[in-house]
Amino acid sequence: MAERSGLEKAVREFAGTIDQLPDIVDSDSRSFVRGQDSEHPNRYFIVTVANLCISPFVIAVYYYRRSQKSAQKERERLLKRLAVVDRSSIAEVALDSLMSRTAKEG
Repeated sequence: MAERSGLEKAVREFAGTIDQLPDIVDSDSRSFVRGQDSEHPNRYFIVTVANLCISPFVIAVYYYRRSQKSAQKERERLLKRLAVVDRSSIAEVALDSLMSRTAKEG
């Protein structure tokens, strides 16, 4: 058999160490990678996707309600600027105008 180089020996030793790693850490090699969360491996993914789906909806509702409040305040501001009008005074002026026109014609 041919003599192995130093690199081949190192690679074989390293590969042997990696093969034994799950037995050293735990029988479940995923617990080494994920720590305590091996029972729910997709939890973070699901939470992230849910957050990405719900966030735009919440933001849209927030800005819609904000715009409605702004429109309501604008309407209130315009109504405050209006002066109170006495309808009886307007009717009296209109009646005087009609009476003066009929007096000029007749």
